[in-house]
Parts: sequence; C-alpha cells; structure tokens
Amino acid sequence: MKSLPLATVLLLLSTRAPAALVGGTFIGAAEVNDVAEWVAVGPAGDVYVAGELRGQLDLTGVPGYDLTYHSDPAQHADDVYVARYDAAFTTLKGFTYLGGESLDWAKGLRIDADGNLFVLVHTGSSQLNVTPSGYDGRRDASGGGLLVKLDPTLQQVLAATFVESDAGNYTTMTSLCLDAAGNPLVVGYSQAGFPTTSGAYQRDYAANADYPYYEDGFVAKYDPSLDSLLAATYLGGTRNDTINACAMSPGGDVVLVGTTNSPTFPVTSGAWDTTLTALAEDYYHDGFVARLSGDLSTLVAATYLTAESQDALNDVAVDGDGNVFVAGSSKADPFPEGAVGDEVNGFLVRFDPTLSALTANRTFPYTAGEYGYRVLIDGEGRVIYGGASFSYGGLSFPISDGAAISDNPSHAVAAVMRLDNDLTGYDFATVAGGYFGADTLRGMALGGDGTLYFTGFAQTVNFPVPDGGYQSSCAGGSSGMACYDGYALALTFDATLQPPQLALAVTGQRVEASWNAISGVVGYRLHYAPNPYMGPETIQSLDLGDTTSLAVDLPRGASFYVAVEAYDGSGNASGYSNIELFTIP
Repeated sequence: MKSLPLATVLLLLSTRAPAALVGGTFIGAAEVNDVAEWVAVGPAGDVYVAGELRGQLDLTGVPGYDLTYHSDPAQHADDVYVARYDAAFTTLKGFTYLGGESLDWAKGLRIDADGNLFVLVHTGSSQLNVTPSGYDGRRDASGGGLLVKLDPTLQQVLAATFVESDAGNYTTMTSLCLDAAGNPLVVGYSQAGFPTTSGAYQRDYAANADYPYYEDGFVAKYDPSLDSLLAATYLGGTRNDTINACAMSPGGDVVLVGTTNSPTFPVTSGAWDTTLTALAEDYYHDGFVARLSGDLSTLVAATYLTAESQDALNDVAVDGDGNVFVAGSSKADPFPEGAVGDEVNGFLVRFDPTLSALTANRTFPYTAGEYGYRVLIDGEGRVIYGGASFSYGGLSFPISDGAAISDNPSHAVAAVMRLDNDLTGYDFATVAGGYFGADTLRGMALGGDGTLYFTGFAQTVNFPVPDGGYQSSCAGGSSGMACYDGYALALTFDATLQPPQLALAVTGQRVEASWNAISGVVGYRLHYAPNPYMGPETIQSLDLGDTTSLAVDLPRGASFYVAVEAYDGSGNASGYSNIELFTIP
C-alpha cells in the first residue's frame, strides 16, 4: 500500500471538492430581460454588481446617486445599474442607475485599491444622468461609451468621460481593466477617428476605407481622475478587428484577446501561430492574443488562435508567472487542434508569457453547446472557468460530489469548474440552473477569502437563489413559468467538514479499512477505482452510513484506489481523505 501524491489525487478523483451556496439574490424589476453582467469585490468585502434593468426597482431607503429608471420599457430600453451588497447578498447597501432615455449596456466594472468603482457604459442615450467633465466632455460620435468613476457608497460620481471616436463614426466598448497604478484601460473596437496618442503603437485606423463598417480594435488608458488620456492605440489590420477583453501581466503589460479576419493583422515573429485561416467572408474570423507594453507603445507579442471556424475569445487572465489563459468557444474538439464539428464547445488554453508556445488546452464538449465566458486565477494558481452549458437530451456537464447546488437543472445552465494550472485535471465542477428555460453566466470574481461570486441571467423559475437573499424571488416574467431576472450567487468551493483519515490493512485476501469519526456528520462514503485507473467514470461509491470501518475479502490480483469522505445532515460533504492504493498479492 502507498499514499499518492497530490497531482495524482487530482487526476484520480476529479470530483473532489464539495461546495455550498452562502448567499445570493435575484436582481430584477417587473419587466423582462434584466441582466447581471459584472461582479467585483471591494476592499472592505462588499460585493458590487453591474448590469442592465428594464424597469424601476423599489429602492425605498437605499442610498445612491440616482435611484430613478430613465428609459422606457415599452421601447425595450435598458438603463445600466450598479448595486452594492454585503457578502451574502442579504442587504442592498447602495444603488444607482446610469444612463438615459435609450439603450445603455454595462461593459465593465473594476474597483481600485481605495474602493472606488470604474463603470464602463456603452450608451445610445443623448440625455444622460451623468455629465462628463473629464478628458472628453462632449458627445460627438454616433455611438460610444461613458467611463464613470463612483465612490464606494454609490452616492457620488467622482469623474466621468466619454470614450468615443469623432463625429459620424461608431465606437463599441467591450471591457475594462485596471493597472497597478489604478489607471483604467478601456478596450473595444472603433471606426476611424478614435483619439490615439503620440508614441502609441498604431496611431492610424488601418481598416479599408472602402468598407465603412470595418472596425479596428483599440486600447485607451486614462489617469485615475479621468482628466487625461495617458495613451491610446488602435490594434488591427485592413478588415474587421475586435478586442473583447484585457488583463494586466505581473510586469505591467496589457494582454488582449479578440477576433480578426485581417490578413495584415500584426502577429509577431516567433509567435505560436502566424497564419490567418479565416475565410474571406466577413462573418468568418480568427481569434488572436496580443501583448502590448503598459504605455501602449510596443507590441510585445501577438499570435492567432483559431481552429478554422467561427471561434470566440471572450476573456483572458494572467497568472503570477505571466502565463496567459484564454476562455472562449469553438466548434473544434479538442480546441484548437481538433476536428471541427457541428456543436460549439467551450475551451481554455494556456500560453507561455511570450505567446510563442501553447502550453496547455482543454475543451468542454459536454452537451449540445458549451460557451466559455470567463476565466480567473485564484491565489494558489488554480484556474476557474465560467460558462454556459446547453443540452437537449439531459445535462452532461460534470457535477462534483457534494457540489450540486441546483434542483433538476436542464436545457441551459451556468457552469463553473476549478482546474489545476496545467488544465489536466479539475477538483470542482457544478452548475446553476433550473427547468423550463435558459440560464447563463456572465460575470465572475473572487473574494479575499476565496469565495466565488458569479452573476448572469436567470430564466428558470427554480433557479437556485437561496432563501434570505435581498430579492429571493424572481420579479420578471408574466406567465409564472419563466423568470427573466439577473442573479448573483456566492459559492464556497471547499467543505467546512474535516475529512477523515483513512487506514488500510491487507491480510491475505482480506482488506480492512478504518477511519476516524468526524464530529457533526451523519455518515461516510467510500470511493474506489480500479488500478490501473481508467478515468472518472470508473470511480464507484458506497454509502456506509455512520460506520467507521469496513472489511471485505477480494480475489487475488485485485488492486484499487480507495478514499473516504464524510457528510452531514444538510448534504454538505467533507473533502476526501488521503487516497490509498492496495493490491491483493
């Protein structure tokens, strides 16, 4: 007999960590299509959510800058909102609407070291409830954005600036990140006339002027007061280019992901993939990953990332060693080097810091459609994937033992998985969803204690928002059979119950297993898998009730991995015990 190292444990029992919902709330008015797009955690532990609402909430007694909905739900128009909650979502501590009379969308939410919020709004409104007085205080473009800085209580607008091109051109915001100095960086894509700065990597709009709907990606960096545009650059070629997300590297570079079908997109020598594979039609595109210096003057590295299909690169994260992780969706299985099929799969990939090597990849081909929307890196370097899982013949996204948080999820659910840094194994997976509808995940953030907060859109009436939340029932929908509200959930990955310690003894053909009793539990489960290990589907379990020992006789040559977990009366489970391997001689 021998104990196995941690790496083997994670590969063997890939359903290791149980979970618990520790808070949650719906966020919605009486109208439909309310969404919680973004979530962030402040220095004091408060949780902030930003999204879109199509109606007036009852905000009696709630402090905030502007508590009035400005759009018209009959015109299907949304206002952006920002909400401040305690960590368990039991109390709404602050709130504000941002926007005007027309359509407004939340495109980013970040919090600086002082707890101030930067909120990125893509707006179609001309009568805004914020008057920009920063770098750009005049609305010129036919479409553009608004970057707003709010105090932690959501009662004051500290600064605001438009983010847009010149008159007659259109600019689309997609995301927002902060550098170590607290400078906000806005990314997106724009037509001609976006205000680039001296010394920037690409000052000029490169898309073909004969096709006015073409756009180039852009990055714009502002000072914390939003009074100055510190740096701004285009990034693109002669056709369509978009930047979808950004993240900062440990050395201060900004890492970008997006899409392109430009044959002149500036990939760099030595990058992992320097060949464009997208077809000539405008609706085909390749993904790309790029790394710009923090002052936006130098393209450090850029590579294509594609599987010869309509791939979507949605989010990016960088670990403490500078490795780059990208989340998205593709029809390739595995991504990016597998055959292209009919169904969309979520994926994660890992690049080395120079973007010259793709060092790990994982595809999520579980159901009729998987979409990778978010990726985070926790304090131990583990990778957290967030997405949506669609199915028509029954849910197949894995759920770890003890990690079920939904009752009868079906059709479309929010999906979360925690993986090791090289993406080879996972120790946690769960879904959040109900029946009769589609639920999805939009935002993720980690609290200082490791709690995962995630947000999105809930359509199902039994979506798992726990009792005690600020809004514990859905407000949207009219038939009683659907929801249409935003949601925010707080999830702990690891059990509070202590795992047992397992001891094995082999005498002849008899195996005796025993473990210590754990306070507060009602039973134990024995998990076993054959040696050699043939995959998670070969793991079997026995519920042994409250006993703390087991003796069995097995044939010669039998060889198994064995572990024990404890569980309490509420369905919470401990982590696994030490995993042992035995062979009957």
